[in-house]
Amino acid sequence: MSIAKTTSSAALDEPSLGRIEERPAPGDDDVAAWARDQALQELQMIVRRIWRRARSRTLDRGLTLSLPYFDDAAMEIRQLEMEVIPRGRIMFVPAFIVLAARREMQRVAAAAEMTEGTKRHLIVLLETLEREFGGPADETGRQPGE
Repeated sequence: MSIAKTTSSAALDEPSLGRIEERPAPGDDDVAAWARDQALQELQMIVRRIWRRARSRTLDRGLTLSLPYFDDAAMEIRQLEMEVIPRGRIMFVPAFIVLAARREMQRVAAAAEMTEGTKRHLIVLLETLEREFGGPADETGRQPGE
């Protein structure tokens, strides 16, 4: 026994369809802005997770990051793999993340396969990562956490 309510096709005549609010589909710029915001939010979660693991001393056996970014040529979120600390018994130091971010910024800037928009987006993410772990101070001269 079905309790689903059905609507006859006669009730869906042309005048009733005309009353349905028509919304434009999001354009590529809207999708790109949304995806870049999502990547930045995920980066912020990654940063919090790294600091939490650093306090509990569980990063001393290596650290590889999968940094989300929006590739505007492919119109999808991809992952940039970054080895920060090679596997082994190396004590975690935040400066390792700063150095890895700088290394990746140079690689991204030189990448011929990425569009300029993707490069700018990735560099902003990498600069954010660098600042969060003690890189250059912001315009106010404050270090992160002050």
